[in-house]
Amino acid sequence: MTLDADPQSALVNTGLQWVNVTDPPDAERTLIVLGVARSGTTMVAGALQQLGVDMMGGQKPNPVFEDLALGHALEAGDGTLASRLIRERNAGAAVWGWKRPSAIGYMRRSERLFRNPCYVVVFRDLLAIANRNRISVQANLLDNLDETLAHYRRLLAFLRRSRRPMLLVSYEKAMLDRRAFVDALARLAASPTPDQRLAAEEFIRTNSEAYLVSARNWRAQGELSSVEADRVMGWAYVPGDASPVVVRLTINGRLFGTQVADLPRPPLKARGQHPTGLCGFNFRLPLNKRLQAGDRVSVRVVGEAQDVRLSPRRHRPEPESASEFTPQRD
Repeated sequence: MTLDADPQSALVNTGLQWVNVTDPPDAERTLIVLGVARSGTTMVAGALQQLGVDMMGGQKPNPVFEDLALGHALEAGDGTLASRLIRERNAGAAVWGWKRPSAIGYMRRSERLFRNPCYVVVFRDLLAIANRNRISVQANLLDNLDETLAHYRRLLAFLRRSRRPMLLVSYEKAMLDRRAFVDALARLAASPTPDQRLAAEEFIRTNSEAYLVSARNWRAQGELSSVEADRVMGWAYVPGDASPVVVRLTINGRLFGTQVADLPRPPLKARGQHPTGLCGFNFRLPLNKRLQAGDRVSVRVVGEAQDVRLSPRRHRPEPESASEFTPQRD
């Protein structure tokens, strides 16, 4: 990436900083968006999508611009599946992207799987993040400040070790000067057109407004229908909108993962609750993450302040029936 700048421009705080840059850049590269939850990673990923970078692995569009299949594989520690999915993405485009706020927990061991990774790392005011969590998910403000600070420490530790190119972004500065931010992202994208640049700027403006609306209007409906040791199932949707929502599963207060709720639920269509019935979710838990008796499970639509109906709930395994060969006491 050529980062020429005149001496005076170097004195302006744009909120953008390049680290470990290479010139010329890798012709084939993977753009990985990092940050903590609610720091602006969706805004960055959406802008890259508008610039022509596929952030969702060719899958159905989702409101958080995440390649959910790849994210689930990495979070489950399934290196074989993750490597296969990455090879497929590499074959489809010279430049593609991936975003997952929780990725910092496993990025160090996963970095080697990606082809020429280049990071876009977004930072946001700690109080703004904690206050957004207070408004949206009713989190304790001071506890969330402490948790967010710990997440940023882990993120910084990873960045110090990595020698890959990265663009550090101030969320607040990006919102103040969308054009400068888009210009920086465009250096990473695959030759975006002027129309794509304008679309990215417009996305940033409208996305910030839409995010505030969705974060305070709790409109989604859903249900946590079944909790078993190896799966968590249910449905969720926004009334009057056939587009699938994204739900997140939390186990004992820790995020397990997210999923697009687009599986068939015929009874909901038959009852007229949903126009297509494609609003179900089914989280499958790997063997090493099976639920134990008493585990607390909760499901919530991303952006909503409350869980779906019948959530949270405890996993209570069915008691084994007594065998007919069990000796009986006298």
